[in-house]
Amino acid sequence: MRTLDGTTSLVTGASRGIGRAIAKRLAADGSLVAVHYGTNESAAEETVAQITEAGGAAFAVGVPLGAADAADRLWAGLEAGLAERGVPGGIDVLVNNAAIGGATPTLASARQDDFDELFAINVKAPFFVVQRGVDLLRDGGRIVNVSSVASRIAIPDTLAYAMTKGAINTFSVTLAQELGARGITVNAVMPGTTATEANAAWFDAQPALHEAVTGLSALRRVGKPEDVADVVAFLASPAARWVTGQVIDASGGAHLGFSSARVRRRKRDCLIYGVRRAGGKLARRRRGPPAVSVGRPGNDKAHDGPSRSGGVRERSQREVLPGSRRVPG
Repeated sequence: MRTLDGTTSLVTGASRGIGRAIAKRLAADGSLVAVHYGTNESAAEETVAQITEAGGAAFAVGVPLGAADAADRLWAGLEAGLAERGVPGGIDVLVNNAAIGGATPTLASARQDDFDELFAINVKAPFFVVQRGVDLLRDGGRIVNVSSVASRIAIPDTLAYAMTKGAINTFSVTLAQELGARGITVNAVMPGTTATEANAAWFDAQPALHEAVTGLSALRRVGKPEDVADVVAFLASPAARWVTGQVIDASGGAHLGFSSARVRRRKRDCLIYGVRRAGGKLARRRRGPPAVSVGRPGNDKAHDGPSRSGGVRERSQREVLPGSRRVPG
């Protein structure tokens, strides 16, 4: 028996990318999946076709999110689709995946219309989808909200988008507390950079960019939609019954820190070797090339003590060797 046999799932934004992978995985686990799409009907029907060809069951529901009546129309479409198939109303799993991103507004470039659209689709829509459908979600059900690793790092170019995902994280934790008495678990999943149909050509055309993004992951590769879908499938399964109110990183360890290779390059370019100022006088090391101060390549005097501006200057990688011969300052 499959883990989700006899259940019904709704996945928003499931026509392509991560949403499609989630819909396919939940269907493979036995759930009847409502594949939501905004405007791309052909892509949604392709998702449905892939599911049915693999032996699963699915149907498409098309409603552009962001409008005031979007949640009502979405649940009405879901109930109509279930009725057509003779399936009782209600669902067991809700995955809020639909979102927009792209060239998101920065502090300097943001226009109110773009900002409002971003929040309408990424924050307002999932909030009211849950509000409208919470009575249709069966006790013991699952809600999984797709967030982003952008919500835990500082990237000015994605400021507004990251704000929407930070809101999703808070929404998930608070909702878990509110719905816990019904046995409903609520969690968020944070993907990192993920190769999908939408950006595959972009990566292929820019090998250097692909390499740079790969280096940001502790696992040294770009994510695949299936990587995220597997995490969502776990959270939707009975095995995750004791996991709720969590924001789970599914980025392959993106932005955890510097790789050893990057640290070595940084040391090569910036760390201090050779002559350094100690106690107001220069002390010559027994070995090493001329000093270079941290963050200022080409400066041959690296200081330990306070700068004239009052700041504390960087210290060298190695202390002066005992018995070092001092030279005139």
